Amino acid sequence: MARFQRFMLAASVVVAVGLVAGVAIFLVHADRSARDNLRGGFEARSALAATLTSAAVINKSEVNVKWAQDKLGGPAAGLPAAVAAVAVAEPQDRILVLGADRRVLGAHPASARTDPALVGGSEIDRALEGSQGVSDLIRTAEGQLILMVAVPYSTAEGLRVWSSSVAAEPVAMFCAAYLANALAVDGGRAFLVDSHGQLIASSSPEDKTGAQVPDPVAAAATRSPSGTLGGDFYAASVVAGTSWRVIFAAPDRSVLAPLRSSRTATWQLFAGFVLAMLCILGLAAAAIRRSAQLAHERLHDPLTGLPNRALFVQQAERALGRQRRSGGQLAALFIDLDRFKPVNDIYGHAVGDALLAAVAVRLTETARRDDVVSRFGGDEFLVLCSDIDDQDQALAVADRVQQRLAEPFLVDGHELTIGSSIGLMHYAVQDEYLTAAELIHNADLAMYQAKQGGRGRVECFEPVLAA
Repeated sequence: MARFQRFMLAASVVVAVGLVAGVAIFLVHADRSARDNLRGGFEARSALAATLTSAAVINKSEVNVKWAQDKLGGPAAGLPAAVAAVAVAEPQDRILVLGADRRVLGAHPASARTDPALVGGSEIDRALEGSQGVSDLIRTAEGQLILMVAVPYSTAEGLRVWSSSVAAEPVAMFCAAYLANALAVDGGRAFLVDSHGQLIASSSPEDKTGAQVPDPVAAAATRSPSGTLGGDFYAASVVAGTSWRVIFAAPDRSVLAPLRSSRTATWQLFAGFVLAMLCILGLAAAAIRRSAQLAHERLHDPLTGLPNRALFVQQAERALGRQRRSGGQLAALFIDLDRFKPVNDIYGHAVGDALLAAVAVRLTETARRDDVVSRFGGDEFLVLCSDIDDQDQALAVADRVQQRLAEPFLVDGHELTIGSSIGLMHYAVQDEYLTAAELIHNADLAMYQAKQGGRGRVECFEPVLAA
């Protein structure tokens, strides 16, 4: 009997050790996976910021090409006069027209013809290869920071490139705003740099456009797209159509902050598992559910429960992929609430928040069953309509949304009436390749057109808006 008891004791110890070891391995693996997911999300935000930057600064509209063909598409012999006429009629600080052999056919001012920074830029190379490009930062003789935009266009005499300057400061201010929003990590920094390490935009207002980025993390990002340096985790993404990079950096502890509380609880429970295995297994299951809840909270708006901007982009990319494989059409509705600000001003933010939650319910009820409804931010919402027959069907959804949102809301005893302005971006599989960020951006442009047209309107995106 004693031998059997010793055997059972040894067997119990072996089983207990095996269970403890198995749980320990599982927890280590889960911890590593959670860290990888959080860092992967940080990298994804950097990539999204790079995509937004590309969409913002690389105008893919045909408007620029059409303008260049109309104004600068004549015989090469007449181009100096044509450039001079454009410089008077439509003032531009710098204008260059080059042939396919990089020979300058026309320039304004005349000094631009021999300026190597203007004539020899990488944006000219990209344009000669057939795609629009933007230069690195250039400092003029007057000390102004500019960017050169190069647009390829066809003429009877062959390919030409029209290049014009854009002031760097407005671009920097625009980019800095969404870099800070996309970063969303305590103690983090976001940079947009050109190929020479010059700072184009930064999430920190103290950083100056045109300065060299001395940050060692930024230097490390030139060698590796992501990694850890001096306690900081960084992620770098190339901006398509340029030689620029978006660099996100933050203390690694901040990137992993969502994991810290669950990690502490998990290992405390693991210590308890040595004494009470059954209890710890139940609590581990609770920790897993908590991790799932945290993952859900990261991808959903806490006020309305709708998918947030990041999840909407993921779902839109999947929908675009399905459309390209199987054909069909889809549309994005960008919805901005009219007369919402007075509700906050008169009744307070608590009523405003309750109104936003009620709007989310109505949008979900009004949209089709398979449509994706998302809160983009503030009083802006997005609806993704997949598998539609044509633009008219998407317009019908937009009309239903407008009618439903125009009905009075009863919130905390107050009867509130608002409206909505909607921008619609329709996409068919045979159209030009489109990313989710561009789909949202174009719908946003159409919404602003609706606002400018008097609010309470539905406007469809037209390429001219992208100009």
